[in-house]
Amino acid sequence: MSAANFENLCTGFCELARVPSPELGADGDGMLAFHVDWHGVTVNVMYLPSQAREHAFVMFDLGDAQGQPLDEVLILRALLRANFMALQPNPPCFACHPLSGAVVLQCVFPVLDAAPAGLLTLIDEGVTLALQWREGFFIDDTPTPPVA
Repeated sequence: MSAANFENLCTGFCELARVPSPELGADGDGMLAFHVDWHGVTVNVMYLPSQAREHAFVMFDLGDAQGQPLDEVLILRALLRANFMALQPNPPCFACHPLSGAVVLQCVFPVLDAAPAGLLTLIDEGVTLALQWREGFFIDDTPTPPVA
């Protein structure tokens, strides 16, 4: 995958999504990236060929765990349980952004021979998860036992 191919993938996604296509320019590290606000969820798509030539990384901003009506520890434990249950190659991963503290969903997107429709599908699925998380933080009615 080359930078030009990544740009074509992003342009194709933007056409399918009916959002403006950004001009992509590499930053100092050679990373190409763009973001889109999709149904109220900020989604960042990043490609760093020097680190992962065959993959792009898609990050969804779910929101803050702090200041929610539920305890932050319960919220974060639910995310850890969700990570544990995702037994598949390159599973999506919930994390906390190191700078903002926001909860994020990180996905790996294989870009070799990728079609814009595949990126749109991934973004749709990630946004659906983000919106589900915002509704109830993936916490059921069963109290989580304290960690000893």
